Order: sequence, then structure tokens, then C-alpha cells
Amino acid sequence: DDIAALDTLLKQELLAMMEREGWENYASEAEMEVPFLQSITSSMNIKFTPLRSSYFETSASVSSGKSGFRVMYIVLAMSCLLLIIIAAVHFLNFILVESPMRVRGVNTRLVLGASRRALRQGIVTECVITSVCACLIALLLCGILFLSPFINQLIDGGLNLSQYAMLALLTLVIASAVGIAAGLYPARFITSFSPAMALKSNFGLTLQGHKLRKAIITLQMFISFLLVIYLGILLVEEHYIHSSIYHYSKDKVYMCKVPFDSSDSIKREAHKELTALPGIEAISFTDGSMGLSDVHPTQLVLMGGNDMSYDYNTVDSSYLTTMGIEVIEGRSFNSCDTMSMIINETARRQWTGIHVGSKLPSLYSTDSLTVVGVCRDIRYNTTRLHSDKPFAFIIEPGTYRYNLNLRIQDGVSRDETLNDANRILLKHFPKGATPLESFDKKLEETYETEFRFFHWIFILSTVCLVITLIGVFCLTLFESEYRRKEISIRKVAGAKTGEIVNMLCRQYIPLILVSFAVAAPIATFSGWLTLKHFADHASIPWWIFPLALALVGGIVMATILLQSWRTARENPAASIKSE
Repeated sequence: DDIAALDTLLKQELLAMMEREGWENYASEAEMEVPFLQSITSSMNIKFTPLRSSYFETSASVSSGKSGFRVMYIVLAMSCLLLIIIAAVHFLNFILVESPMRVRGVNTRLVLGASRRALRQGIVTECVITSVCACLIALLLCGILFLSPFINQLIDGGLNLSQYAMLALLTLVIASAVGIAAGLYPARFITSFSPAMALKSNFGLTLQGHKLRKAIITLQMFISFLLVIYLGILLVEEHYIHSSIYHYSKDKVYMCKVPFDSSDSIKREAHKELTALPGIEAISFTDGSMGLSDVHPTQLVLMGGNDMSYDYNTVDSSYLTTMGIEVIEGRSFNSCDTMSMIINETARRQWTGIHVGSKLPSLYSTDSLTVVGVCRDIRYNTTRLHSDKPFAFIIEPGTYRYNLNLRIQDGVSRDETLNDANRILLKHFPKGATPLESFDKKLEETYETEFRFFHWIFILSTVCLVITLIGVFCLTLFESEYRRKEISIRKVAGAKTGEIVNMLCRQYIPLILVSFAVAAPIATFSGWLTLKHFADHASIPWWIFPLALALVGGIVMATILLQSWRTARENPAASIKSE
């Protein structure tokens, strides 16, 4: 019933068991001193994860295969919900715009004997049928999109509707509810007048209807601003992931994996042939990859009564040269190094008494590791975690180095060089070498979940903006149609086209500003919650807000201007005659 209590209880039981069975036994098996073992076990954390939540668990010990990020899932679900709301609101807006034109026809049927209830049911039924038909078209489109590789890359599941019969049924129910919601108020509005008044009057510009339509447009623009600003924050973060400082030459390095059990002799032969290729500057084999993983091997050291732990990567002597990692103290590795290590600046600062030439014990060898140099702090984790802890590059015999890193010179044909290199790799590793890929390509794979989410927000923002523009166009068309006589009289009285356009457009500027003012802080807070997923992330730049205002507001105003300009240029005589 209480998972947190279970976590604590298990830790207590484990510590009690180790106490009963003797710390010395465990310390000898782990090749550690007793105080050090007690220290690290007392500080360990135990966490149970419910099975239904394991998809959102990023811990390497729990997650397997595909994984997700809960905040992104919630944001995506809320965005889809907002999209349904804005579509329903737009549908309601369209019915309301159409309502004044139907008042006379509907009330004529009322005079001829139809009941108000039957008329209202007919209008609501018409809306439900329209909404359900749209839903069926959407479900059919989903089935077609299931065949698209691009769409399948954006989801972990599938779009085969036979697997989601209940979801398809639920979608139809939602569509029916949208149709009912969109039709109830217009049905009541159209049939609320007495037949005599309905057959005589013009209901196109009632104050109540005018305010309601403006409120609907404001809501649509609010959602558009919300998604566009939020999308801008995500795109800034995506750019930050690709372009922020890593402190190594990631743009020049290409990577691949060779079979785990490849012998050192085969690696040396491949290294020799690859080095002979023109355009290849350096080659190295390593155990792990920098900036592409959050899990690295860890060494625990007890020196001078201090517990020291650090993550590390097992490399060969040419790795730092291949990656372009700067050594700021001591020297880089050379071909004669066997039990050597280069620590980062953070380790040098935190480990008092450790300097170039110091020796640190190794958990996996009886020999000690000699510190030969200090390198700059680099980003060894992904941006999901900070890279602010002690880290070391180690040369140690008997390790498996199955990641190949290849540095290409500037000014050469990269495609040709990569093709030649891939042929050599296929020759020496016919059973499993992967093709060479750039660091940015590896980043796309590493951040697959996050980037897929970014792409979905882009799609939803685009659809939302299109729906908003359709709603704005519908409203301005309606307004201009019902003000044609007024506009014609103004033109006859001497009003210029620009003055009429200004009269029709200026009423929308406050709506744009109000919707932007409400959406900006909400989008900022949502963006901040998403950025918290990344320990190392971009800051939210100020220019996103005026850019979003210019983009959404500019497109909306351009739509209004175009429609107003067309109305203002019409021949006033034709309009007055028709009225």
C-alpha cells in the first residue's frame, strides 16, 4: 500500500542482514575495506517501480526498450485535448455564424406546424452526423497513415485500428458529444424567437451573438499562442542539445559499434587500413560514448580516509586526440601507457592531494592507475543529467572496447571517406559492424523520445493554427457580409478603402493582445516544467514571445486584412441594390 515505506523497509532489512552475516565477509568479496563498504551501502537508495509506471522510468536498471517521459505524455495529451476543444469551438462558431441565415427558414417550418422540440432535435442531429462523419474520415486517415514510415517513427505503438477497437469507439463517442455540444446552443437560439419576429427581423449582428463570436475567436487564438510559444521553447531546447558546448569535436567524429567479442588483432588490422585512407585524421576504440548515455561504469576508491567515486570510460591511447579533448595539465595518453588515467577538472578540484603522478587503486586490477593528465570538463552524460562530477578516461588491459570513433579531416569528401571506411569495416567485421554515423545522428537516436514529442507538438501547433485561421476567416466573412450595406453607405459618403479596412481590422487587435497576454505565462510555465526533464537545458529566450506574437498575430491580421480589403473594394451600388 505504501511503496515509499517498502523502499525504506527493504534497505533496513538488507543492512541488518549484512550486519548479522558479517561486514567482513561482504567486504572481502567486494575487495573493499569494511568502513568504505558500510559507507556506500548506508547511502544507497532503493526504489520500487510499479509495472504500469515502468514505461516512464528512465533508470537503466528498470527500463527496457522504449521509454517515455511522463510530463511530455501529459503535455501531449493536454495538447490533443486542446485541439479537440478548439475544433469543437470552431464547429460551434460555424453553426452560430450560419444560424442567423437559418432563422427564417426554421421558423417558417414552425409556422407550418413543426414543434420546437423536433426542430431543435433536427439541428442537433445534423451537427452530430457532421461530427461523426468527420470522425470516420479521421479514423480512415489513421488507417492509411499506419502505412507511412514517417508517422510510425513518431509513435511507440501502432495505428492499426483493429488493435484499438475500444479507442476507435471512444473517439466516435467523443465526436458525438462534440456534435451535441456544438448544436445545443444554436438550436435553442434559432428557435427562441416568435415566428412573427423571426420572419421580419435581421439577427445577423445581435450584440449577444457578436460578443460570443469574439469570445470564441479569442479562445482559439489563445490556444494557438499557447502551442506556438511552447513549441518555440522546445525548438530552442532541441537546438541547445545539438549546438551547445560539449568541449570536444563532435562535428568531426563519426561512430559505429563493432562486435563485442572482436579480437584485438582484428581491431589492429582494421585500424591500420582505416588510418591509410586519405582524409582520416585519427581512430580510436572505446568502451563507452561521450554525451550519448547516462550510464557509465563507476569506480569506488578509499584514499586517506576519504571515499572517492568517479565515472569513467575505458579508452585507447588515441581517444582524446580523436575526440579533440584538451589536456590542460600533464600529458595525453601515449602508446606505452597500460594502467593510466586522465581525470577531469572537477576531479582535480575535489580530490585534494591527487595530482599528476598520483596513483589510485583499481577495483579490477591488482596494479594501481597512474594519473598522467588532467583534461577539461566535458559533457559525458546526456543533457538529462549534469556532467559535473569526477570523471576519468582509463587505459586498462583486458577491457572490451567495441565503440569505434573516427575523426575526418576538414576539406575532404566526407561521403566518399565514409563509404571507403564502411567497406573496410564490413571486410574485418562481417558479422556485426554498424555503419558509421555522425554524432548528431547518434543524438537523434539518444533523444528519440524527446524529439518525437517535439515533432508532435509542431504538428499539433500547425493544425491548431490552421483551424484558428479558418475560424477567423469565417468570422470576418460573416461580419463583412452583414455590414455590406453599412460599408457601401460609408463609401458613398466619401470613406476611403483604407479607412474602411482600418475600421474592420482594429477591433481584432485587442483580442490578439489579450489572448497573447493570457497564453504567454501559461506556455512559459509549461515550458519550464518540460525543461526540468533536462538537468542541463537552455534558458527561455525573451525573443520567443515577440516572435510568437508577430507570427500568430501577423497571420491572423493578414487573413482579416485580406477579407476586409476585398469587402471594402466592392462596388457600393451593387450592395445597396441587393439590400
